[in-house]
Order: sequence, then structure tokens, then C-alpha cells
Amino acid sequence: MKLLFPLCVVCVALGPRFIKSRSFESQDRIVGGSETSITDFPYVASLQYRGKHACGGSIISENYVLTAAHCVHDSAETYTVRVGSTESGNGGTVCKVKKFIVHPKYDPETLFDYDIALVELKKSIEISPTSQTVDLPEEGRPVEVGEVGVVAGWGRLENDGKLPTKLQQVSVPVSDIVTCNSTYWKELTPRMFCAGEEGGRDACQGDSGGPFVINDTQIGIVSFGLECGSHPGVYTSVPVLRSWISKKAGV
Repeated sequence: MKLLFPLCVVCVALGPRFIKSRSFESQDRIVGGSETSITDFPYVASLQYRGKHACGGSIISENYVLTAAHCVHDSAETYTVRVGSTESGNGGTVCKVKKFIVHPKYDPETLFDYDIALVELKKSIEISPTSQTVDLPEEGRPVEVGEVGVVAGWGRLENDGKLPTKLQQVSVPVSDIVTCNSTYWKELTPRMFCAGEEGGRDACQGDSGGPFVINDTQIGIVSFGLECGSHPGVYTSVPVLRSWISKKAGV
């Protein structure tokens, strides 16, 4: 059986690791990418479990951070969110979590379908040059094969590698669904799309929940994959679930 991993760094505490969920080990180290600064990606947030980076996220309003559902398997009190810093362990502002809102249809047994969640904060984020909201797409915006998006996060730089202390970024092209369905043992759903290259650039464990953006608009959420950098990774489609975000977060 092929092994998939949710790209999350603390999967043992959060849930099963049968899928390269890019958060339980925090999806990829961003394979094939480079170091960057929070000033280039001011909407990127670090979702932290007991004070340590577990997943990525994106600021969508002063009170909400968008992430993957598989990243939030424990009580809200055990999590914080760091925003406004290039380093996942220092600087910026650390926010306490009020509650999680997980999509009601999320089920890890269905290959992470509806892998989306909102993190409601106890206090509003102060918008600044290093802490800004990301643009969200119109509902139903198509994700075209060949479009190139950017993923930024603190995930592993390679399989079984250490997590970087500074923010990383990588550009990855959207892949065709036929290629992805041949990679994974179950067909992807309409709430998913693939991006990445065979043996090339990719997200990794620790990147789960982080944003996939095209022209500064968030199109996807890092979800899961198979062997960082070896196969295209799978992302939750934000355009398809846009109305749910609006209904729950008011944005």
C-alpha cells in the first residue's frame, strides 16, 4: 500500500500519519524552494501546538486564520498562532485560539475530503506590514492545469529532514487530475487539486494548512501528499469551498 502523509508536524498528537498530511509533520520542508521573508508573505501564519510549529495557516481577517482540518485534532487551548514573523519560533505576535470551526463534512477516512478549518482567535490581529490578510478568490474560480502558484511555510526541506527556523517558499505548477489519480489509490474529489512536479518542487510535512497562492490570491490549502518532492501534492480547493468560508468567517 502506498504511504501518504498529511503534511503536519505533530501528527502523533493530532491524528494518524498514514497520509503525508503536510501538517502532522508539517507538510513539506518546501522541497526545492528557498528562504524568504514574512514581508513577502505577510498573510502566512504558524499554527503552533503546545508552543511548537505544527501547521501553516493564512490570515483571512483580523479574527480568523484559515488552515487544514487535519491540523486541529485537539482542544483549542493547546494551540496558539504566531503571525508577523519570518521565524516560526520567535518574533511577531502570538495569539491565543478561541475555537476551531471544522467543515462538517471533513472525514480523514475519505482521503482528507473537505480538509478545511477556521481558527477563531481570542483577540484581533493588529494589521501591519508583516501581518496582513490574504485575498480570497471568487466562488467557483477554476484552477487551470499549468497555472503556477506559490506555497510558503516552515515545513521540512526534505523527507525526514529538520524543520527550518525561517520561512521558506516554492513555486509549483498545477497538475492534471489524471496524473494525480494515478498516483493516489483513491480518486481525488472536486474539493481537491494537485500541484507540483515529479521529483521536483513540492510542499512537505509542516506545511499543511498553509496557503497556495496565485497572484496573491489564495487558491488552495496544503493538504497531503506522497513522499515530498517525488509526486504532485494535493491541495484543498478554496474556490470550491468559498461560500462556507464566507458563511462561517464573514469574509
